[in-house]
Amino acid sequence: MKLARKSKKFLPHRLAKKIDLLSREFSSRLSYPRICDSKHNEALLLHGHLDLWVKEANNLPNMDLFHCKLKDKVGDVARKLPGKISSRIEEKMSEKTQVTPMSQSYYPYTRVDKVPLYHGGLGASPDYHGVPGTYFPLRRGGKVTLYQDAHVHDGSLPDLKLDNDVPYMHGSCWADIFDGMKKARHLIYIAGWSVYHKVRLVGDDNNETESILGDFLKTKSEEGVRVVLLVWDDFTSQTILGHTHEGKMKTHDEETRKFFKHSSVQLLLCPRHAGKGRSWLKKQEARKIYTHHQKTVIVDADAGHGKRKITAFVGGLDLAMGRYDTPKHPIFTMLQTVHKDDFHNLTFEGPTVGCPREPWHDLHCQIDGPAAYDILTNFEERWQKASELHALQKLKMVISGKDGPMRIERPPEIMGMADAPCLSEDDTEAWHVQ
Repeated sequence: MKLARKSKKFLPHRLAKKIDLLSREFSSRLSYPRICDSKHNEALLLHGHLDLWVKEANNLPNMDLFHCKLKDKVGDVARKLPGKISSRIEEKMSEKTQVTPMSQSYYPYTRVDKVPLYHGGLGASPDYHGVPGTYFPLRRGGKVTLYQDAHVHDGSLPDLKLDNDVPYMHGSCWADIFDGMKKARHLIYIAGWSVYHKVRLVGDDNNETESILGDFLKTKSEEGVRVVLLVWDDFTSQTILGHTHEGKMKTHDEETRKFFKHSSVQLLLCPRHAGKGRSWLKKQEARKIYTHHQKTVIVDADAGHGKRKITAFVGGLDLAMGRYDTPKHPIFTMLQTVHKDDFHNLTFEGPTVGCPREPWHDLHCQIDGPAAYDILTNFEERWQKASELHALQKLKMVISGKDGPMRIERPPEIMGMADAPCLSEDDTEAWHVQ
């Protein structure tokens, strides 16, 4: 972008004079680089976008009458111009100009070697206390299992070596989640952008009919496990007079809510709310545009010696339609088998016979140790915020047994964070998690 002085042929004399003075003052205050052309005319170079507003103007010509003649002249000039054009805009400079320092518009960038926090490495130093100013502190001595995609067949990913030539074992995400939920005795908490009751967690095993999520969760809740689901409420999906209208995002939230309605599984559809003090318009905007995007599965697991601990799965994979995939990402070959009832591709409207499915590549992890209890706290506080009820409504939910997440202190065999098993600093499997 170039700002250069030029005659103001089409502006009234007084306005042109004011703009000229202001633009000179504006240019003198900026420390941006300047160049001179072959005729020694000074030009100011700016990088980025420049938004201009005319706050006030007097005695402007009637451009509605002028534009026809100007269009003819511009058309003649345009036919003579070369392919590259430099636009000179100084004559259109507004009377009031504001320059915002970059430090106020963007997060300042600082090289990592200039940040004392990371001088000992990321978590390597004993003095490392994690990222400051966050809701949860750094938790030491945890264990993290990494996943890619919902399912990984044996031998489908490259062999990797860790320290001391220890082979890295690739996990299978949904199989581990299903196994964790099967072994849960007290609680299964699930949060998601979408949670679909028809999802099959173990897609390659045709005998695993129990791996259909909705039926499985109903069975676990009937066994006495507290099953609680916190799902984003898509504004575009509604149930009106008993008829469910699928939303634009195809999250199946209303369909899943109806499936669990008369069961002991607790499901709360949670819309996105604007902050307190926001205008009605802002609240509607948040409700219709923004979502909840956490994907969490929390279960109690065996901790040995008759005790239970909390373990959590977090990351990018919803328990939703179209998420089951492998590192090979087939788009046609499994349409009549694994993906027969799991076709997902929002690109196509109408009949989808013969269309490729949308491949899904994402990351996930399992967290054991103290940080898993922070993930539990996050879920509990989100539920409490989303289910703010009046006293009578709360009493009704307590009587019906649908009062949300339990207090983990109630089952004596569930360890609290202070007693949860931790790995030592010297253990090669130990992670610091925040």
